[in-house]
Amino acid sequence: MFPSSHPGLQSQKDGSQQDGFDKKLLTFSDERIREAVCRRYTTAAEYYQDLLKDLKSKRPGEGEGSVALGVVLSTIHVVQVQQRHGKPGSPSWLEGYKQCKSYLHQTNPGGPFWENVAVQRSDLRDALSVIVGRGLIFSQLLAPLPDANLLNLPEQATEFNWLLFGNERETLEINGGCGLSRQLMLIIARVSYCVSCLMQKPESIVFQMTPRYLLRELEIARQWSRGHKSWEMAKETQAPLLPAFMLDLLANDTHHKKVSQEWFKQVIDTPVRSSVPLLLQSLTRIWRWTDSDIKMPALPEVLPETI
Repeated sequence: MFPSSHPGLQSQKDGSQQDGFDKKLLTFSDERIREAVCRRYTTAAEYYQDLLKDLKSKRPGEGEGSVALGVVLSTIHVVQVQQRHGKPGSPSWLEGYKQCKSYLHQTNPGGPFWENVAVQRSDLRDALSVIVGRGLIFSQLLAPLPDANLLNLPEQATEFNWLLFGNERETLEINGGCGLSRQLMLIIARVSYCVSCLMQKPESIVFQMTPRYLLRELEIARQWSRGHKSWEMAKETQAPLLPAFMLDLLANDTHHKKVSQEWFKQVIDTPVRSSVPLLLQSLTRIWRWTDSDIKMPALPEVLPETI
């Protein structure tokens, strides 16, 4: 999970090689402040390990403090400076979000909105649910598909039901923490789940029909925003990372693709957020696929309805 000790507790004068969380802390002008921050982090990481041992004893509605601490530690590892982009294994921030998901799933005080379960929820739990759901669901889209032999389909089908709190209208409200509604996030998760099912049982008629139902859900889903204009929301987009990613994903012009690829090449050569290498790996796989399997029509041309 999260490392509980750091070489950053050593003096900056020793010239030792440091990375990650501690290298970021080298920007502090006062050595005492940096050491104090490292000690606080170590204390929090060790306390979180103790909380994990007590997970099974949590009852519905409990564990908000544990989830909040897990989110904070995961966020630290999301924004940390990455010097070893090729580090093997699942990143610690992703493992942290997975553990938070287990907390939320086990301590969920009520079922989805259509069960009409009257429960008392806190604003903190609602906000944490959105943050954890966003981190996990979006990362699924960029990660390789899991081994079919390791899939637990019944568990996957309900693993994000804790996002469906409140009434139906509330689930369609756009959340500022992720830029879309919880209902749409859940549909995205179901798309990933459907792909996993098709990989495990491609001959199943049920799984072959599931994409049609998901498409129908997307067609009738109507997100809404509480008092925000569209241009005000677009202004807060994660520019230029998101535009660069979408440009390369959808570009059918060589010049447009070159602009995006040069941007990624420049960014990846400098200390970056841990999500950037993951995005680039995903784009690299998409490039290989589109170059070999997709034939771009010569414009202008009327594209088929399926496209």
